Amino acid sequence: VEKGITEGEERETLILLFNGKTIKKSTKKEKSGSDKGKLVPTSMGTIVSDFLVRDFEAIMDYNFTANVEKEFDEIAQGEKQWQDVLKDFYKPFHEKIIESTESKERVKYLRELGIDPKSQKNIYARMSRYGAVVQLGENEEDEKPQYANLAKGMQLETITLEEALGLFKLPKTLLNSKEEEMVVNIGRFGPYIKYQSAFYKIPKTEDPYAISRERCEELVNEQIIEKKNKEIKTFVEQPELFILDGRFGPYISFQKKNYKLPKTIIPKDLTLEECMAIINGDTSKKKALKSFDGNKDVEILDGKYGPYIAYKKKNYKIPKETNALELTLEECLKIIKTKK
Repeated sequence: VEKGITEGEERETLILLFNGKTIKKSTKKEKSGSDKGKLVPTSMGTIVSDFLVRDFEAIMDYNFTANVEKEFDEIAQGEKQWQDVLKDFYKPFHEKIIESTESKERVKYLRELGIDPKSQKNIYARMSRYGAVVQLGENEEDEKPQYANLAKGMQLETITLEEALGLFKLPKTLLNSKEEEMVVNIGRFGPYIKYQSAFYKIPKTEDPYAISRERCEELVNEQIIEKKNKEIKTFVEQPELFILDGRFGPYISFQKKNYKLPKTIIPKDLTLEECMAIINGDTSKKKALKSFDGNKDVEILDGKYGPYIAYKKKNYKIPKETNALELTLEECLKIIKTKK
């Protein structure tokens, strides 16, 4: 389900009021067909519902819950054994699952919308692996069909040919002031601009089909500056890796994935090797916070529950009010002695 965004249409209604003797007439304007703020099923939700009703009719029946509640009462009163109730339910249910899994018949949705006036190819509304789409052309060996994702608020059941044709306007290429290409498109996570192999978000409040060249350039520049302001450290050897300052603290960004940094680590001091160790989940390379030349047996390490002192294969907790990084060797030995 998703939150509805349809505003609805204003219409005039006739009101007849009967007071026992006379009828008074009046008119009132009201909105009709609005689903704004309500939870409405997506196209995938409708297909899943159709599948469940078709293959699991007994469970989807409104009386099913009422019957189960009744059986619970009978168990509580000692009239039925719970094992028997479970058996009666589970055996036919399990058989239904096997039958549904092995069935080659799938709930599919394919609706022909009309013909594209330019290419003279058929246009369909259908459900794909990644969601609701419109399809231009047939599934032929020599030529693959063209697909476009449905815009927010559109449904497979109601989309028109005109709306579908509008969806094929993307991807569109615009040139910025430097005559460089900016490609506007819609992906799995919403509308975006592709510029110099990087991706920049288009806000949900803006229409990617109507967005101008100037606005695209503005969004790209804003997000480039925002990213630079967040940058703590980059590496020439690995251009895809960034140490950034985020809303919840510093983190590593690598190949579109984020990796949280422990509070005890100083981000700007991290080496590329240490960053890769964090990314690969090798905590051994990031645990050492401090060591001492005067005593190689004493180390301050970063543990799951905070910093601690490691000494001769034993661990010693550091008091909460103590700054682990400022501890001297003498202070560490004092903590060890006290704990012993």
